[in-house]
Amino acid sequence: MKDEGDEANSRAQERNRKIKAWQMRAAQFMDGSRLTIIVRGHLYWAMDGGAAHLEGRGQATMIRNSFPLSALLGRPIRVFSDRNERERGLTAPQLAGVRLVSALFDGFLDGAELGSKLVTFRPGDQRSAYARTEYTAHGAPGSVPWLIHMSLPCLVFAPRETLVTYRGGTNVLTALQVAYCTTVFKPIVQRMGVEFDVDVDQSTGDVQMRTRPLEDTVRPITLCERGKVETIHICCFVTASSPKHEAERMIVAAQSVIVDYLSKHEEQQVHVKEEIVLVDTVADGDHIGLIITATTTTGCIFGSYAHSKKGKFAEKVANKAAASILKNLEYGGCTDEYLQDELIIFMALAEGTSKIKTGPLSLHTKAAIFFTQHLTGAEFQVTQADTADTYYIQCEGVGFIHVLQGTSKHARELCCGGNQFSCLILYSTATIRIKMKTKI
Repeated sequence: MKDEGDEANSRAQERNRKIKAWQMRAAQFMDGSRLTIIVRGHLYWAMDGGAAHLEGRGQATMIRNSFPLSALLGRPIRVFSDRNERERGLTAPQLAGVRLVSALFDGFLDGAELGSKLVTFRPGDQRSAYARTEYTAHGAPGSVPWLIHMSLPCLVFAPRETLVTYRGGTNVLTALQVAYCTTVFKPIVQRMGVEFDVDVDQSTGDVQMRTRPLEDTVRPITLCERGKVETIHICCFVTASSPKHEAERMIVAAQSVIVDYLSKHEEQQVHVKEEIVLVDTVADGDHIGLIITATTTTGCIFGSYAHSKKGKFAEKVANKAAASILKNLEYGGCTDEYLQDELIIFMALAEGTSKIKTGPLSLHTKAAIFFTQHLTGAEFQVTQADTADTYYIQCEGVGFIHVLQGTSKHARELCCGGNQFSCLILYSTATIRIKMKTKI
């Protein structure tokens, strides 16, 4: 037993030594410079979620953006995160997302396990991507929205319709986040040519997403005029065991705060819609939540949500959601704090110049720009807008087109080798052909 314990300690010490050595090399990347390394004959792009200037918010955003981009561009990555002693490493939702992306592109994964701080991903032959039209992803309750956002950039480049079933059980928080995805995120990315539908099977808790292929590539987007608030939708999600009066109290409290604010700051009358939705949960059934969306005359959509266990103060949950959306409206930008970072990856893949006006940049947005720019070569510029709290995010996209969609004859010829390095050359060349900006 002692020998086995010594051997386990030795392995742990060796792994820690490798992680520390990798951390020192990854420090070269923290200033935004590019870093590539050779591991066992393969070229990898280094991604460090512990970059100091990201203030501890880099890991989740790094994983959500770098794995889809790595798969699409055919660029192997080696991701590292060790930002502090409390860091848990790879979480369950992140692990599920990584495995799903790998399955879509028949990739190679090393270190993809719960709690891992060092993960290697090498996409398979790009011609073998999207081998099936249906996929299943298993995750914990609450992880479905994460899986949707992580897999969507990959799925829209598939040559045909694709159906993904996300399993793991739904709860009130999942329902809130899926509602945000369909009511706020979806209408905006549809303007960029991204088409998908999401359905929740209340009997099983499964969430299904069906994506449709892009007509060509992602279109650029411009969101720079907020306009006036036109409609407010207040929706309360409750379980069968939740008292209905709690939902009613939440709606009344949220409406009171919002109407009072809009009456002082908006010139026109605002239509307010109320709704109560019953969530037949599979897990965590003792929660109650509220989502609020605001639509403006120029088509901007804002959203906020808050949730809590039943029995807590309903008014407190409502006030939290109301305060969040009013804060984003008051900034004068065209996106809320959640949407701004979710658009970054699509702006980078689009052909042409995208420009959005936002409130203060969240750390997630800064991290999304940092890692997306590193992998794609897309050029981002952040400038202050007309007030101290508003900013313009402008991106010159790379105009990405997946090989299975059909590109130039030259690009198809480059893919004939079928190995990883020929795919790497393919995407470098195809991107340069379009924008002359991406370099390896």
